Amino acid sequence: MESYRDAPELVDYETPNFEHINELRVLDSIAREGGMQAIRIPTIAKDQIFALGINDRSELLWWTRIGDPRVVRKETADSEGRMQARLYHESTTQIWIDVPDSDDISEVRLYLPGSGPGHVVLVPLYTVPFHISQ
Repeated sequence: MESYRDAPELVDYETPNFEHINELRVLDSIAREGGMQAIRIPTIAKDQIFALGINDRSELLWWTRIGDPRVVRKETADSEGRMQARLYHESTTQIWIDVPDSDDISEVRLYLPGSGPGHVVLVPLYTVPFHISQ
C-alpha cells in the first residue's frame, strides 16, 4: 500500500505535507482452512482500518477491523524528561486481510474512521476486486 507520493519513509500523521495517493496492489491471495475470527463490539479508533466484503449489488456481506499498518508511534522525552508521543504514517507498507471464502464477495472496500458533526463517518480508502483463487 502506498499512501504518499515522493515522501520520506515516515510522514507526520497530523500534518500531511505530501500528496495522498492511496495506491494499492494485491501481492498474493491464499486460501486457508478454518473459520474467521469473531468480532465483538465495534469500536472506532483513528489507527484502524475497516474492511468490508461487498457483493455485486453493493450489499454488505462481511466486515472486520484491523490496525492501520501505516501508523508508527514514536515516543521521545521532552526537555523536562516527560515522554511525548507522535504518530507517523509509513509512506509504503503491506497489509494482510483475512477475507471469508465466499463466492458472493466481489470486492473488499477499505475505510478509515473520520468524524462528522456529532457522529463517526467512514472515509473511503481503497476498493479491491475480490475473487477466490484456490
